Amino acid sequence: MTRTIAHLNTTIGEIARLVGGQAEGELDLNIERPTTLQEAGPRDISFLGNPKYADFAAASQAGCLLLPPSQAKLACAAKGRIFVDDPQYAFSQLLRRVENQRPKIKAVID
Repeated sequence: MTRTIAHLNTTIGEIARLVGGQAEGELDLNIERPTTLQEAGPRDISFLGNPKYADFAAASQAGCLLLPPSQAKLACAAKGRIFVDDPQYAFSQLLRRVENQRPKIKAVID
């Protein structure tokens, strides 16, 4: 089931600066949305939070992956990789950024 989510529309280089990570690869590639390893496509970002899921990260079609430095040798299809100490936290920062960009709806109660 694919979830509809607001877009990031941010480059890998900008994401690396936002999360305080070390990026490699195509830093100018525009990333549109954060999503799961299994759902990710070439303009999406995902993360590897637990090394036991390294096979999922290796098979993911994500354009960018957030990875711990211990996974620097992971072979994957991602055009960009961002190394951070806590990939899950970095991913949550991206989700927060997307959420903050969503239009706020004010409830009107009569």
